Amino acid sequence: MTSWPRIHDTFLEVVDALPALVEGLDDVDRPALGEWNLRDLVGHLYRAVETVTEYLAAPEPTGAPLEGAAEYLVAYLEARDRDPDAVAAQITARARDELAGISPAAYPRRFLEAAAAARAALQGIPWDRKVASRMGPIRIADYLRTRSFEATVHGLDLARARGTPWRPPDDAVADALVLLTEVARRRGLGPDLLLALVGRTPVDPRAIPVLG
Repeated sequence: MTSWPRIHDTFLEVVDALPALVEGLDDVDRPALGEWNLRDLVGHLYRAVETVTEYLAAPEPTGAPLEGAAEYLVAYLEARDRDPDAVAAQITARARDELAGISPAAYPRRFLEAAAAARAALQGIPWDRKVASRMGPIRIADYLRTRSFEATVHGLDLARARGTPWRPPDDAVADALVLLTEVARRRGLGPDLLLALVGRTPVDPRAIPVLG
């Protein structure tokens, strides 16, 4: 496992980079990613930060945790495979609820506050402290890897939608690539991803799934 201090610091580094990314948003109804507009995408990105504080504020769950971050994402993908419309609708609804009624001018401040709250909530927390996620109990170290992944990927999505240059922290990109490889391998798609990455075949969305 990547060390807990590195996981912890990578998460905080990437979320600290988000307030500048949402600065100056105006036409938030503009299309951004699939059926999402900019407002929806920002709301989903905000959840990548805010849920850390939310989950740590709840009692620690009982029961065995998921094996790791990849298992969390695989569990999500399997749920999506079973009922893609329902899962997509739930994710979209949560994204829209996060910043409902909030002026885009306030987005940077909300992200700053969410990052500060997450930093405070993580103070003194051991790597194996469990939280109750939608996919089941998961260690906070593993959950933070999924949040760094989401913040990195959707931060890039937002930058592309805005036409704004944005470079995520190198450690966040590196761990996102490792995590995506782990997910593809566990879904039996490791060779497909490898061939896509070396340019032998077109990118297969089964091997490189869109994670909402």
